[in-house]
Amino acid sequence: MRSALLALMIPLAGCAGGIPFVDTVIDQVASANHLTYSSAELIMCRGITVGEWMRSIGPYPEKVAGWRALCVGSSIPSVPVQ
Repeated sequence: MRSALLALMIPLAGCAGGIPFVDTVIDQVASANHLTYSSAELIMCRGITVGEWMRSIGPYPEKVAGWRALCVGSSIPSVPVQ
């Protein structure tokens, strides 16, 4: 991805100031990706309904293990996670 951004940005930015500009773009893309990941994790762990969980995750042991590792950890707490 970085090489693709470099290939697109260097001709547009000129010889002297290309690299700092590309680094800024890469940092902004990384921030946007982090926000997207955080939102997806929030929906998967806290926003999913019980019915949707039972339909899309529950029947598949590998998905249950992945969900548990991502959202709960090694043990299911006896009280809601805050």
